[in-house]
Amino acid sequence: MTDSAADDAASPLTRSTIEDERLHALRRYEILDTPPEVPFDRIVRLTARMFGAPVALISFVDRNRQWFKASVGVAFRETSRDVAFCAHAIQSDEVFVVLDTTKSNLFVFNPLVTGSPGVRFYAGAPLINSEGHRLGALCVMDSAPRSSFSSDDRQALRDLAAFAMDQLETRFYAKFAMSRLDSTRRAGDSLELALRDIQPAIAARQSILMQLEHDLRTPLNAIIGFAEMLEMDLVGPLNRRQRSCIADIRTAGLRMLSVVVSALTGAHAAVDNSRPMAAELHADRNANVIPFAADASLRAAGD
Repeated sequence: MTDSAADDAASPLTRSTIEDERLHALRRYEILDTPPEVPFDRIVRLTARMFGAPVALISFVDRNRQWFKASVGVAFRETSRDVAFCAHAIQSDEVFVVLDTTKSNLFVFNPLVTGSPGVRFYAGAPLINSEGHRLGALCVMDSAPRSSFSSDDRQALRDLAAFAMDQLETRFYAKFAMSRLDSTRRAGDSLELALRDIQPAIAARQSILMQLEHDLRTPLNAIIGFAEMLEMDLVGPLNRRQRSCIADIRTAGLRMLSVVVSALTGAHAAVDNSRPMAAELHADRNANVIPFAADASLRAAGD
């Protein structure tokens, strides 16, 4: 059962259990209080540009705070949970929108509204993991209210949030694989264990890379394709500023796609090269336990 389905009919005690499970899932990713990372920074920059917003955040909602993994337009890294807009965004699987905070009973007296940064508009899409837990939100904010946030806008923000969640999942599985490999190296006196593990590990990495290729390229192709549709005026005429912004989005998407293709090509080659190494290790039982050749590819995927 997803958080959304469970929340709807849950008793207070059950809701507490659901929240404990959500927090446990968040802790499992080991993302809180980590340094900035390029993939997440790129996503917030792209999101801010796409929606013409001065502020964009990837926010993870902890027990008593929200913490920003990546941000554009704010200097602070966290706020208390009781004033966090994203704490409301994780209450549903849908995009949470406040067009004018001064007209909202929930936020009119919020210090983020009455003080700095003076939030007037908010839209946030929850970051939902494969188990259905809403860990945080990808959001945009503005110091001016807006008259609308269309269904297409909501879908675009939801897609970008899914892309951010893909990055988090990729980071988690790469780190898990690296940890397992490190443990194997430390157990270098157990050659039989290494020989037994190496083939499944290579196959697992190949599977991870194939999944990464799909999960990374699909949203990028969608962004590039949508930008090209806009440039062709298929959804209506554009002014010069809009056309320039869309060109920037398409260019950034193509650059990101090029980096992804290059990294995945090298990663596939590294996995393929690891197969003859495994055969050599099996033939020479006196050899030392060596690091798996695919380590570099997983590390690149995690970055």
